[in-house]
Amino acid sequence: MFAFFVMGFVDLVGTARLVLIVISFAFLGIGNTLMQVSLNPLLTVFVKGDKLASTLTLGQFVKAFDSLFAPYIAIWGATKLGMWWILFVIYLVVGIIGYALLAFDKIDEPAPTPVPPPSAAVSSFCSPTTSCSCTSSAS
Repeated sequence: MFAFFVMGFVDLVGTARLVLIVISFAFLGIGNTLMQVSLNPLLTVFVKGDKLASTLTLGQFVKAFDSLFAPYIAIWGATKLGMWWILFVIYLVVGIIGYALLAFDKIDEPAPTPVPPPSAAVSSFCSPTTSCSCTSSAS
């Protein structure tokens, strides 16, 4: 589906530059979504107790600050350097630094709690003295 969208732009405009812009903004949106979704689970491993809410708020502030200054970085790149797309290079460098810092950090994730098998849940509702029409499909 996305390929048809990009090919439509190439047909209408006839230039690959617009396609590059659309793809760049798509990747920027995907990265923003990944950052938004991954913040809460990652911070719950590092921060415990009453400091979690304030740390999550600080993380959201940093993300909002980044989103606020993105147009200004693009304008600076366009006026001073003649390259508005320098914004993506800056984001790439910051992303690689963040990835490297997280890759070298040891994250101790808590063990997941075991989930009882479905047959155990069914057998807790049925007892030998009551009539039960529940049957387990496991053989």
